[in-house]
Amino acid sequence: MWNTHKRLQSIRQWPARHVLRALGVVSLGALLAAYVLQYGFGFAPCAMCLKERIPYAVAGIAALLGSCATAQPGVRRAALAAIALSMWVGVGLAAYHVGIEMGWITESGCVAQSGDTSSLEAMRAAIMAAPLVSCDQPTAVFFGWSLASWNAVFVLVMAFWATAALRGFWNRTDSMNRTFY
Repeated sequence: MWNTHKRLQSIRQWPARHVLRALGVVSLGALLAAYVLQYGFGFAPCAMCLKERIPYAVAGIAALLGSCATAQPGVRRAALAAIALSMWVGVGLAAYHVGIEMGWITESGCVAQSGDTSSLEAMRAAIMAAPLVSCDQPTAVFFGWSLASWNAVFVLVMAFWATAALRGFWNRTDSMNRTFY
């Protein structure tokens, strides 16, 4: 039987490159899941969904650069800072998207609108310029939550994890084998 406290203690002793690798794998896994939902299952993303993928890509690239065996502690610190910052930006984007879906926020560039109906050409131009999927309608709902809501929770956990790792990095004095917490 696993003792949760002992398991958490062992995770806290991970070297920086292992934490960076874990953050990178999880970030790129989330990005991969988004592409599988889009291309494998036919869930078309809205404009906000596409913007919410950017922090995961930034975090994946930063983790790859920071987890290299030759990376110096300053590079690892910068990579962790980039991951933490990108995840907090992702929290903001996800919360904004949830606000649009819930009707708390109106976004003129993302919500489907009727447009100019004065002529057939104006209607055709409005249709061609409109996003394919409206941001105010959830693409899919799982267990009562939209994909944007699930993303908000997931990116919030990632942001706290990256921030805690970054905080632990600065609190350690051992520069050769930096562990966290």
